[in-house]
Amino acid sequence: MQTLGKPELSENRTIKPVPRPSGLQRVYCIMEERLELKLELMRKFGNSGPAYRRTRVKKTEDAIYTVQKSP
Repeated sequence: MQTLGKPELSENRTIKPVPRPSGLQRVYCIMEERLELKLELMRKFGNSGPAYRRTRVKKTEDAIYTVQKSP
C-alpha cells in the first residue's frame, strides 16, 4: 500500500513525522515495495532519477521517501 502525503495507519503501526522543507513532499511506502516505488518515482519525476532519500522509521518495515518535486 503506497500513499502520497498522509499515510494510512494500521494496527499497531505508527509513522513519525519528519521535517518537510519547502519543495519536498513525503511518500510513504512499505520497505518490501521500495524497488517498485523507485521505478514509479523514476517514471513520475523523470528517468534520470529524482533526488530522494529513504529514512528508516524506528526498526520497523516502514520507510519514508522524501522526493524533490519536479520544477
